[in-house]
Amino acid sequence: MKQADIMLKLDKSTEIVRKNVTTIEALFLVAEHQKNVGGTPVTVIESTIADAMSFSDPKKPRSLDEELDRLRAKYHPDKLIGILNQVRELPGDDFKKAIQRGMTVAMPSVKEPEFKLI
Repeated sequence: MKQADIMLKLDKSTEIVRKNVTTIEALFLVAEHQKNVGGTPVTVIESTIADAMSFSDPKKPRSLDEELDRLRAKYHPDKLIGILNQVRELPGDDFKKAIQRGMTVAMPSVKEPEFKLI
């Protein structure tokens, strides 16, 4: 699995840098933000592409299960699962394929919990 730093457009006027984004996370971010941007929201900084290493053993590549656990902890699990259910093959090393796939995936609608202050 590969990771890289990216430029992420949140909307038509806001762009931020995200560090150490994997191909699977890039797919998710494209699906999540493409509607607000009106195009491709992720640009990979090519010079930063590297292998994503395991958290438990930094000498080994990160496993798919380890990456999915990381993403479940970072993003709304229903949105993440909804996107992953639409994707048969997850990209491991190719950011271009991940971005293209993200452009064709529909972001699932998820009702956020409501809180009342008493």
